[in-house]
Amino acid sequence: MAPIRGLPQYKRAVGFLALPALLFYLLATISALPGVPGIFIENIQTDLGSGSVEVRLGYFGTCLRRIGSDADIKLQCTTTKKGFSNMLIGSSNETLHNATENILAFASGMQRDVFVGSPSFFPGAGLLFLLSLLLLIPLELTTRPPAKFKPSTVLFLNHATIMLFWFTSAWSFAGALSISEVVMSQQELLILDGSKNITVKIGLVVQFLQWTAFAFTFIFAGGITSLKMSREPRILNPEEMAAKAGSLGSQVLYYAQREWLTGLGSPTLMRRFDTNVTGAF
Repeated sequence: MAPIRGLPQYKRAVGFLALPALLFYLLATISALPGVPGIFIENIQTDLGSGSVEVRLGYFGTCLRRIGSDADIKLQCTTTKKGFSNMLIGSSNETLHNATENILAFASGMQRDVFVGSPSFFPGAGLLFLLSLLLLIPLELTTRPPAKFKPSTVLFLNHATIMLFWFTSAWSFAGALSISEVVMSQQELLILDGSKNITVKIGLVVQFLQWTAFAFTFIFAGGITSLKMSREPRILNPEEMAAKAGSLGSQVLYYAQREWLTGLGSPTLMRRFDTNVTGAF
């Protein structure tokens, strides 16, 4: 019976895993952008008694809602590129206006230095996954039997592809974990500080998207590894080549080794070699 990894259905199943992974990466990346206020990394809300300010953060977008007697702002989202100035609406309620400025300044710093500026930037893993897929297509066409490259080159390309997808999986894991840890640490700090008028909530939708994207990436990397390893060309050593060639191959190997020892110019090695192979043919 043929191994499962050699079946066409298995290959198609592995390839299909890339589609939901890309979709989840994309949905997590567009969090808090205009049109998707329900998807966000974290929700920061402050209650001032006379009103409240709520900010939802994403990787490249921010949403703001402000409730007050004379300074209501319905939930609106903007991209980071545009900045937050268009969100600040003057009002007679100076306390509420200052609170809005402060929370937006804090949100801007979090987004710039932590969510986007971190080495474990999650959308970066999605971009690397996409580039790896685009690289995999021509590699599959050129390295499948009969390969257009030498066996050693095919081995190198296969191993490089495998390492690239596993690195993407590790990056995805680090990105998803870092976001969870950052938001939970903020919640713990607020509890320790005794701040009751500020609440921080983690975006459960983004968490689901990021961890699911990591899961699909991890499984896809495992599938690619099994497929690549099953099709690796095997480079035989001289003894294996001689064994496959039979008695004639053994004689060719004998004379090749003897010629090599002759080039070394060592009579002692030559005598030992001739003694060991006496009667071999």
